[in-house]
Amino acid sequence: MKSEHNLANEYHFLQLNAQLEPLTGNLSVSGNIDFYARQETATLEFLLHRDLKITGLHGDNIDSYACENGKPPAPWLAEAAILKIKLKHPVSQGDRVSFAINYGGRIGIVSEWETNRISPEWVELGLYAPWFPLPAGNELFTYELAMTMNPPEYGFVSSGEGRKGAAEEYRDGHTRWIVRSTQPVSDIVLLAAPRIYSKSSGSDGRIEVFYTDPGHESIASIILEASEKLVAHYMKQYQYQESDMDGYFKIMLAPRSVGGGYVRPGLMVLSEVSETDYHKHEKAYAHWFAHEIAHLWWFRAPSYCWEDWLNESFAEYAAVMAMRDFYGADVFESILTKKRDKTANTPCIMGIERNNEAAVEVLYDKGPLVLHELETRMELRRKGLFVDFLRAALKDKIVSTAQLLDLLATMAGLEEAKWLENKLKE
Repeated sequence: MKSEHNLANEYHFLQLNAQLEPLTGNLSVSGNIDFYARQETATLEFLLHRDLKITGLHGDNIDSYACENGKPPAPWLAEAAILKIKLKHPVSQGDRVSFAINYGGRIGIVSEWETNRISPEWVELGLYAPWFPLPAGNELFTYELAMTMNPPEYGFVSSGEGRKGAAEEYRDGHTRWIVRSTQPVSDIVLLAAPRIYSKSSGSDGRIEVFYTDPGHESIASIILEASEKLVAHYMKQYQYQESDMDGYFKIMLAPRSVGGGYVRPGLMVLSEVSETDYHKHEKAYAHWFAHEIAHLWWFRAPSYCWEDWLNESFAEYAAVMAMRDFYGADVFESILTKKRDKTANTPCIMGIERNNEAAVEVLYDKGPLVLHELETRMELRRKGLFVDFLRAALKDKIVSTAQLLDLLATMAGLEEAKWLENKLKE
């Protein structure tokens, strides 16, 4: 498979070949990894699902390797083992380490949330159950994947580039899927089922909803319409096309009742939604979708530490602002009131560990409240300044609070930047 990536000097590159058997739950993978050191080191670290066993790992500078079960770096990575690779010779910042790897095993239903699994009815694989060597520390990478599936007639959708995230091709009488991302990402999501149906928007089909039950056609149409409105809303608000989207936005209604939703560039995965429940709780669903779709913009910061507030708090406040625009000030104030009730006596945002039992309230409720205060302060200075600030943060691809504070100081003054820094410490 010819590599088309051109970011080798900046991002790790994964070239993988996988065989997936939904009927048995077996997964086997071979690949080549180009790893670029971020600092001087004699050890590389990756995360890999603990039920996947490595049968070979070798390279010119590879001395040995071991998989260790320990405390997961984040609560959503509970099934991960830490793959530690010892080098023969230490490398410096920017040096490349290349190695080949072979591994395989069976992944059943992962945790009570069921967000990742291989089963005859449904396959959902991604970083929550890291089926690929996931660089530790939430580091981004580009990739190419060639995947064959047995039986071959399964429908398939991925987070990769293109309409379905994958291109189907035939070789030597077999079907294989080619999945790639030339933009840096943190995940490779694979979704498969015996049958996958879809509804798309307009003549170009740039937004498409996929589902596994033909009885879900009606709710798929409803979600498609709601998503079109939200994407258009954010595009107008930010005046900025997210570069990691290739123009297609895929939505999968996963056949599971728990686990909620998540977003990767160009892909949103949702747990089951019934039409009856949607109409009964329309505002709650609109809020949920607005948050997830906002992650198409707010996703770049590390997710394993407190800096995740740049992802979650900003996506959530974007959703709350969207609720204000679509449903009015009363709904907006009601949401903020509930958040204030949930954040009493919670830890400060700055420095909170992602495993902290209060992390959800801090990142999803306290952070948005801080952003609401910031919006109020900035709007007093100049109408529209807060949205300009958000646009600038996206354009500059902010990934740290230090960068954000510098930007705020430039746009609104040192006093505002110091105010925000202090709020993050309260």
